Amino acid sequence: MSTIAPIQTSTGAAEAAPFTEAPGAAEHGLPAEQAVTVPSDHTVASPLANHTNHLEPKEVKKIEKSVNKEHKADAKVLKTAEKSSAAQTKAELKASKNELKAKKALDKAQKKELKYKKGLARQQEKYDKQVITLQKAQENVNIATQEHQRLVAVKSQTANELHATQQKVEQHEAQRQATLDETHAAAAVSA
Repeated sequence: MSTIAPIQTSTGAAEAAPFTEAPGAAEHGLPAEQAVTVPSDHTVASPLANHTNHLEPKEVKKIEKSVNKEHKADAKVLKTAEKSSAAQTKAELKASKNELKAKKALDKAQKKELKYKKGLARQQEKYDKQVITLQKAQENVNIATQEHQRLVAVKSQTANELHATQQKVEQHEAQRQATLDETHAAAAVSA
């Protein structure tokens, strides 16, 4: 709320100067007529500017009371502004610290992620090599099993052939022995 109050000039004529309502007056519950007003040129008009005669004691007390009231309201507004400013500064500092802390946590998380990614890549490489080794081992087992089965079959066949050969040899031996026995018997009869 703006009000206009007369100011005495050096010539003695009253001149109107703009006044503005004090900041925060409405916030402190002060009615508009009791609100602290500050001239826009930052000069305070003297309450005696309109009075050229001597003031009554009642009027002096009233003026003093009004001035004290304005002083208290100004002090209250200033204190509120200072508290608000201090709280804002504190909140900004805390936010700055939290931001720095969050950035450090992010850096740490990124470093760990990179470390684990490298470790994972190494482990993946080891795993892939192990899978290849496992596949080769499985192939070797399959080859060895097939070779063993082939050799078992060959052994069976060889054993059968051996048995057949042994029987043939025994038959031939028996035939030779029989031939020898006949030859010795015929030679003994002719002699």
